[in-house]
Amino acid sequence: MLWNARPVPHVRRAGVAAAVVLIAAYAWVLHQDVRLWDVRARVSQAAVADVEREALAAPPGTLIIAGAPRRSWDFAVPHALRPPYTREDLTRRARVISDSSIYCCPANVWEPDTRRAMNEWAADPSRPPVIALHWNQDTGRVSRLSSLDEPFLRELVGLLRETPDVASLDRILHDILTRYVAGR
Repeated sequence: MLWNARPVPHVRRAGVAAAVVLIAAYAWVLHQDVRLWDVRARVSQAAVADVEREALAAPPGTLIIAGAPRRSWDFAVPHALRPPYTREDLTRRARVISDSSIYCCPANVWEPDTRRAMNEWAADPSRPPVIALHWNQDTGRVSRLSSLDEPFLRELVGLLRETPDVASLDRILHDILTRYVAGR
């Protein structure tokens, strides 16, 4: 409108300057959003690689508690643990559980799947270990805790199995990851 209305030159320059400022502001916001998506992608790739490495190195039947950030792994478990994201289906080698925030499905599916994985792990006569992994949401740095190094982790899973409801199960799983594993 400013161009076609033939305004005085200083009004035209003000209009062009305002357009440049507006475009620059949107470019800055877009740059920040793309940077955040890059961080999320790096953290997600690190989480997949770390779980894959742990599952392949650990004895079969190991219980892995995955604490990936929701913003990187929202709805990812168990799909991110299978091809094409991994070389093989890690859920066939290890039992991987997470809190409900990164699980693919609603709580009425998450809870029985999580309880089944813990009960199968507990019933395994070879007594495979528990490995808990927690990733920093900004750096992708993984913190790790294993029942081979810290036997209390096995006891925590035993208590976790006894939780009476879905909310308690979810909260305690989250607490294990944030209180005992994060920052190690």
